Amino acid sequence: MASQTQGAANGFGTYGGTAGSRTPVSFTVYNASNTSLGAGFVMPTVDGFTLTHNYETSNTRLGNGDYDSHTVHGEYLEMSCDLVFVGSSEANLALAERGFPPGSTIVISGAPVRSMGSFTDAINVAGGSAPETSRWHPMPGMTIRRTSTGTSTGSITLRRYPGIVGGAAIVI
Repeated sequence: MASQTQGAANGFGTYGGTAGSRTPVSFTVYNASNTSLGAGFVMPTVDGFTLTHNYETSNTRLGNGDYDSHTVHGEYLEMSCDLVFVGSSEANLALAERGFPPGSTIVISGAPVRSMGSFTDAINVAGGSAPETSRWHPMPGMTIRRTSTGTSTGSITLRRYPGIVGGAAIVI
């Protein structure tokens, strides 16, 4: 389990790199106003993840029933993260377990570059132009699990849409 600081955390354990030269994967969380959450928020450690490329499809048919087109639309990436909540005190642990504010976005950096779908770098939020500047959006349903040994774990699903760039978020 990696150590963390207020406002950002290492993630994916030792994902990427080689022994002795691994760079920590960092997560920076922004609120709906595009302000980095520093003091008062502790990002949980991301212990593992599943990355999925999603999109919708539509087919149309000719009058005889044969398909004549196949359209792909609505592309997005979905990452299901396994979380470990740690804190240097009970107060910091409570900050990690509180979840993400509505409309928050996450910038991930330091992970190995992997292309998927229209993303040249599926995991990291990089500079440049869309879709590489698209941030991760926490989805509803974050879970927290406590055990009798005091270990606090959980999960969250994040989505990344190629057409929503930067810190764009709508909170109603």
